[in-house]
Amino acid sequence: MSIGQKIKYHRKLKGLKQKDLAAILGISDKTISSWEIDRTEPSMDMINKMCELFKIDASVLIAPPTTTPSLSQDELDIINKYRSLNEYGKNDLFRRADELIKLDYTNDDYEPEP
Repeated sequence: MSIGQKIKYHRKLKGLKQKDLAAILGISDKTISSWEIDRTEPSMDMINKMCELFKIDASVLIAPPTTTPSLSQDELDIINKYRSLNEYGKNDLFRRADELIKLDYTNDDYEPEP
């Protein structure tokens, strides 16, 4: 993903429109649009502000674009949901994941009984 695609992805994940993000950052929505279509790139100051808002590390946005992502969109969504949890939620998520593994949800042929 390019930096513009990453900005758009995280903006939408937060439920923000371009104009909403622009208002938070104190810039125009046309600037957000320009970033998202990779016409221009944000300054490091803007990247840091977005990362604080999105609760992600700056390396997430500025890592070089990849042609074949190592994680699927579903996997990225799970990671972002995990990051939004507090410590209790994270511990509960791990406990529930262990329960699913014990139920053999790791086997592609497994179907739960009705």
